[in-house]
Formats: sequence, structure tokens, C-alpha cells
Amino acid sequence: MIPLLPLLGLTSLSAFHVGISPPSDGFLLVHPHQKTNFSTIFVPDDCPISREMRVSVRAGDREHSSRVIPKLPVRCSVRVFLAKRDVDVERPHVDVVAALDGSFAKHTPPSLCVHAKLSASAATSEESSRCELKSDGNESCVMRIRVPFAWFTYENNTVVASYSIGETCEDALDFSGQVPVVLNPLIRQPQSRPLATQPLFNVTLVTSSNLTFTDNSLHSLFVNFSIVETPQPVEIRLWIDSRLSVHNVFPASSDWSIRVTSALRPLFYTSFLCTPLTNATKWEGRVISLLLQMKPTQVIHDDVVLHWHVRMSPTASEKDNEDHKVATKFAVVPDETWTIALVPKRNQIVNTAVISGEQVSVNMRVFAVSFGGGVRDITAESHCISSQSNLLKTSPTCTTVYVDGSEVSGGTSVAIYVHYYRWTSAFSFRVWFPRIPITIWMSDAVIHGVKQWRTATWKELRTSKLRRTAKQFSCGQRFQQKKLKVLASMWVVDERNGEQHYLSTHRHMLLDVTAISINSLHIANKSVATLRFVDGKVLLSGESFGNSKVVLRRASNAKELASEDFVVVAEEASIVGFSTHAVCDIDVDVAAVPFTASFYNVSVLIDRNLTRLYQHCSLQSTLSYSDGSIERLDDVPNDSVIVQAVSNDRALAVANANGKGVELIAIEGRSAECSVEISLSGAEECAQSFPTPFAHSVSLVTMNIASSIPIRTETSTVSLTNPDFSSNKFMLFVLIGFLVIFVFYRLLRKYSAFKGYEQLVAPLISRLSSTSSSAGRDEDTNEWVWLSSSAEPTRSTLGSAYSYDEYSQENKRTPTSGSPSYDDNTKTSVSYRGSEISVFISPTPVVSVNNAPESTGGRFRFARHALVDSTSDHNLARVVSRDDSWNDHHTWTWRKRQDGVQRESVA
Repeated sequence: MIPLLPLLGLTSLSAFHVGISPPSDGFLLVHPHQKTNFSTIFVPDDCPISREMRVSVRAGDREHSSRVIPKLPVRCSVRVFLAKRDVDVERPHVDVVAALDGSFAKHTPPSLCVHAKLSASAATSEESSRCELKSDGNESCVMRIRVPFAWFTYENNTVVASYSIGETCEDALDFSGQVPVVLNPLIRQPQSRPLATQPLFNVTLVTSSNLTFTDNSLHSLFVNFSIVETPQPVEIRLWIDSRLSVHNVFPASSDWSIRVTSALRPLFYTSFLCTPLTNATKWEGRVISLLLQMKPTQVIHDDVVLHWHVRMSPTASEKDNEDHKVATKFAVVPDETWTIALVPKRNQIVNTAVISGEQVSVNMRVFAVSFGGGVRDITAESHCISSQSNLLKTSPTCTTVYVDGSEVSGGTSVAIYVHYYRWTSAFSFRVWFPRIPITIWMSDAVIHGVKQWRTATWKELRTSKLRRTAKQFSCGQRFQQKKLKVLASMWVVDERNGEQHYLSTHRHMLLDVTAISINSLHIANKSVATLRFVDGKVLLSGESFGNSKVVLRRASNAKELASEDFVVVAEEASIVGFSTHAVCDIDVDVAAVPFTASFYNVSVLIDRNLTRLYQHCSLQSTLSYSDGSIERLDDVPNDSVIVQAVSNDRALAVANANGKGVELIAIEGRSAECSVEISLSGAEECAQSFPTPFAHSVSLVTMNIASSIPIRTETSTVSLTNPDFSSNKFMLFVLIGFLVIFVFYRLLRKYSAFKGYEQLVAPLISRLSSTSSSAGRDEDTNEWVWLSSSAEPTRSTLGSAYSYDEYSQENKRTPTSGSPSYDDNTKTSVSYRGSEISVFISPTPVVSVNNAPESTGGRFRFARHALVDSTSDHNLARVVSRDDSWNDHHTWTWRKRQDGVQRESVA
């Protein structure tokens, strides 16, 4: 019997949220009438699909997870199946195929030992075999177990094959996987060959049709007697090929006794002396059964020859028995495929795709077993089809079988047929299907508004456009939240007798499939309520007054699988209880249920005391309403509540972990009984309208810290010198330096007629001042433009020493009256700080570009020249035209000229 309650003294799982990850690997058992979770987890086939299958328990802001199966059993790493479940007497052996599961290869030991055995209900003896699997080498093997001839003669004999897997071959054997084997005592296609023929006595050799031998192959030979007179003793001598060996000789009839002897050299024959045990005057049937095995050999062209000599009377002379010597030949061929076996990861599949809409698949492989006992993976060369594609589907390449949610029901034996050249085989799967209708469980079907609890909602705006642009909220009533679960009963009906089978072993024991049903749950009227998904839980939250229902729809065709009605009423429910408990640590223990496969008990232990300095704990809060329902504060949205917590002891610090979570921190190492006052208020937007908290609670927290951490004190020499004084002094010098440079620069601008070395110093000073005044601007943005010293006075050139008219008419330099000397003009400089461009007059003009005024004879345009001795990329770009459409109305900077006569000098 499966235990349904937690262990005594441990916390009930109904107080917490328990989840399984991945959700399709295992299921929690739930009884819908008790409205609580059981402490039992069901794992199909007792082997998880993923090694990382975990169970998690969450309370407050604390969560702890643990592996359902801490150490993966070695049996989950190996697939063991029978090549054929029907055993014929002409090949009396059972081939057990074992292969490593590639998905768990890195989590398994480097080598595993597989034991297989056969046991019969009518016999006391057992037959067994074993093989070793290695992850870096032999990943598959065949265990060939010989079936005794005696087992074929028993009536109502049940033969069962089982296996055991261990890390070494010396491990204690724990056999599992009871697979029935059917024995067939008849030869399917017999072929008779006469050994001795007399009118009253015939001896024949019976074998399977077209019998051939290969390396390590096993075959049966049968000797039959047909007597129409009183039986007499008969001796049969057999000379066998050196490549053959006799494994078993069995008296096939209880009316005859057989004595086997071997002759010494040089005869080398085996003698079978058959003595009758009956006085019947007529007898016919099988007398001797032989099992021969061929040894490995490289000679495959020579036939195997068996020489028979039947002595009708062992006391007669050789002359009287010469007519009964016969030689039988059998061909020797290379080892070839005998049968194929489909080896899936598991032999049953749970169809949760109907609920979740996600495909559920099982991997499989195809192996070919040869006559000699060899095995080879032929998955890539095989082709598979399903006998009922509306129940179970398969990939054509035989890599997976799967369900996608379009199935109509389940089945106890859905066959998958595999084809490999002329060989065919089949394997039957059990497909579990959810019983319709599925159960939707609610903690309460009536949702009330909460008295004095206000939340921020959108204002009632007429159009969606106004709703998007709204900047204000209105305070509305908050409604309760109800917990919702989806519970399914996986079942299958046997088509032969109508018997119902349940995956959980009980009709009323349901599987919690809420985690995989999230995408299939809907609300018929979303204006009445909405669904919220919080940490794997499904919560039904009221929005406005009215009736509606929760609907579970099929993912493939939107067909309704289940529905549950609920109502949101105007009657308010008041908060009658507010309890809080500290959660410092969670311990989860998972243990297998004794004597029951696939079931695991979950035990949860909560530590509510602070035992370490600076340990963090969280508060788990529960609200109780006047209608008898409860609600976890963890499930309330962050924007719907404001939590305020205060501790009465400085040894316990209180902090808000998130919008509503409360963290407790032990900051002093001593034992104390602290109290934490907690109050709940509505949304922050409604704080002014409803400032009074609607719930208040006091929680006692026990601190049991043995000793505090000692505080280490150190003595150090204190210097009277300010450590920042040296750095401040340096900054002061830098500021004074910049101030001096700035004053010097202003004086240079004021007295621009200063003659001397400023032609070399001024660019540097101007550049420094430009850098400081640009407030961090990149100095590479400053451009230097050199202008010729010849400029027309009327054009406001600076210190021009030559006349424009004289230059253009006489093409020579003539000093104008009243102008300074040549040396004076070459040292004049002007800096334009506002535009970050400094202008200097070059002592020698390099390029002069003149734009002469219009004359009666048309326009005159000077040829363009490239710049010489200029390092400015900007100036270089100015003299390169971007296209061929240059005209007089464009300057070197590609801007339109102003009307009138202009002149520009660039060097």
C-alpha cells in the first residue's frame, strides 16, 4: 500500500508549494476530495527522462530543491530487451540484448555487468548468462541463454526471463523485469532424412528446412523411430565434423533410455545406445534430441558432414549392419542476420501532449542479432510504421515514438513495426491517456472583494487611446485570489477484456498536471477574472462582479477538456487572521517507497530559528478571510500591497527583500526572543486616500546564537598631516598656472602690435587657451588658416603691405603709402577665439586666389592651385572639388559666393 501521509513530526506539504522539474518527468499524487497534496511522487518506469529531475519546496522567499533520485540507478543506464519472445525447439535459445543509454553515458560507470537468467515454473534449475558493457568500447551485447530440451516437454510451463545490472560482475544480483517467454516444441518447417530403412523399423533424421551452419550458431537435430513390431535395442554411431561440438543430448521420450559413450582413438565416434522401456508392438516418435554448435572457423566453403551408422542389433556383426550407413551434409555460410530487435528507452508513454500541446517522445534503437550471436545497430537502415497512428506515432527512421496531442485515446498494446530488408519485427507500447473530463480543482468557487483593501486601477476611459495616454490611477477594491489546479487520471482500457488500468494504481488517485496545463487554461469572460501564474502556481484573481468559468482546451483543436464555474460577488470578506512565521532553512528529503517501484516519499523540515550570526530568514505570511478561505502573501502582486515591518530588538534587523517580502538578519550574536511587527497597507497610489493599514500582526522570532564573532582591534599611529593636503596643493598650482597663462594671453590680444617672437609663441599660447576655454573639447577640432600678408586694405585685411590693384595691373609689389614696413607686417597675428580658429599672416604669399570684378569683356577667373607647405587636412579638402560642376558662384569650400568682388588667399 502506498503511504499517503507525511512522516510523523514533519511539516505537511499542503502548507507549501511543491514543484517538479522538468514537469513531464514526474507527477505529484493528489486526492481532490482532501484538497491537499500527498507526500508521494510518481515517476513513470521508475527512471526519469532527465537526470536533473528535481523536487522543489518554496515557503516565503526561501526555496530548496533536491533530486528525486540522488544517484541515478545503473538500471536506468542500460536498455535490456529480448530479441524474440517465441523460442522454437530447432533453435532452443533466448537472446537478451543489452545496450547503453547514450543520454546517461557520462553519468554511468565506465563498465557495467549485465546478468540475464531464465527460470521455469516446472523446473527447479535456472539458465543464465552475462556480458559486460563499456562506455568507451562495447556499448551493446547479446546474452545467449540455452533452453533445455526438457522445458519443451512440460505442460503449462511458464518461462520467465529477468535481468540484473551491476557495476561489477561480482555484485549481489537483484533480478527485475520479468518477461514471459513462449516455448514452441514443434518444428515450423521440418525436413526428414532417412538414416535406416527396414520394413518394420525406420530411423529418420529431422531438422529444420534448409539448415545451414555459421560461426557460433546453435542448431537442433532430432532422431525419430517408427516401429511396427516389438522394439529392440538400437545403437546409433555418429562421426561429427571437427568444427562442431555436441552441447546437449536429451532423451525426447520416456519410453526409451539413452546411453551416450565416446570411442577412443582412432575411431572418434559418439555412440547412442537406445533401449526400449515399453513392450508395445507399435511405437513412433522422437527419441533423441541433439544440440550442436559450430566453432569459429575461417573455412566457410566446405560443407559440414555428419556420418551416421545405425546398428539395428548391437550384437549383430558388422556385415549385417553395413546397409545402414548414411552421410548428411549441411552448408556453411557466413554469419548473417537472424532476427532484429526494437529496443526503446521505455515501453510505455504518458500522453500529456493532449493537455500541454507539447510533444512527448521516447527514443529507441534497432539492433540486428546474427545466427552466431553477434549484434549490430541498424537504426539508420531501418524503417518503422505504427499500427495505430491515431494512438501512437513513430518517426520513419525508427529513432523515436511520440504523441503530439492529436490522439483520440490510449492503448494497452500499440504495435510499432520495424522493417530491415527482408526481416521484420514488432514491439508493443502501452499508451496512457487522460480520462475525460479532466478535473479542475479550485480552493473556492466564490470570489469576494476584500474589505478596506484598495488597489490602483485604470480610470474608466471611453477609448483605448485615452487609456494608453492616461497618467492617473483610481483606487478600486481588491478581490481575492483562489488557487487552481488541473488534476488528471491517466488510464487505459484493455480491448480484450475491458479491464481498466490506472497509471497511479488507483482510480481516485490523480496526477497534478497543473505545470504543463498553463498554456491550455482560459477564462471565458476575461473582464470578470484573470489567471495569474506565480512560481508554477495558477491563481484565479477577480476583476469585477459577474459569473464566468475556467476552461481547459485541447491544444490541437481547441476542444474543451474540462471547465469549472466560479462567481465574483459584491459581498466583501474581511480579514480575520494574519499569521506570520519565520522561514530560515528548508530541508527536503526524498526516499523511495519500500517494495513499491516508481513511488517516492517527500519529507519537508522547516527551521524557524536563527542559529548563525548574519543569517538571513524570510517571513511567510498567511491571510485568513471571513469566508473561510486563506491567501498567501507571496501570491499577492507587489503593486497591490505595502508591507512594513519593525523589530523591537536591535539584534534583529528587518529589511524588505522585494515589494512585499521581509528579510530578517541576525546582527548580534546572542540568544533572544524578538518580536517583529508587520502591517499591511494598500497600493502606494492609494496611500493618501486610505492611509490606515488593513492588517497587523506580531511574529515571534527566536535567536539562538551560541557566541558572537570577536571584534579584532588594531593600534595604529595617527599622523597630524592631512593625507589629502599634497594632492590639493598640486591642484592649486595647476589652477594658478592656467590663470597666469590666461592673463598673459589677454595682454597679447590687447597689444596686438607687439613685434617679435610671438609669431612662434602665439600659436602655442592660442592653442592652449583654446583648449582650456573649450571645456574639454578635442583639440583636433581646431584649424589653423594661414593667410598671405598681401591683402587689400579696403577688404579689412590685417596689416596688408600691398595694393590689390597694383598687383593685378602691374604684377609687381609696390609698397603703399602709409603702410608699415615689410618686416613689421609679417609679424602681425590675430586669434579668433569665438570660432576656435587662429589666423596668422604668412611672411610670403604662396597661393593667391582673386575674384576680379565683372568687366565689359566678360568674367576673368584665375586658375586654381594646390596648397603648398600646409599640413591641415581641412585646407587640403578645400581645394579639391567634389564634382566637375564648379562655377564662379562657389568657393573652395563649396559654398555660394556673395555678390561683389571677393578675394581669398590660402596657403
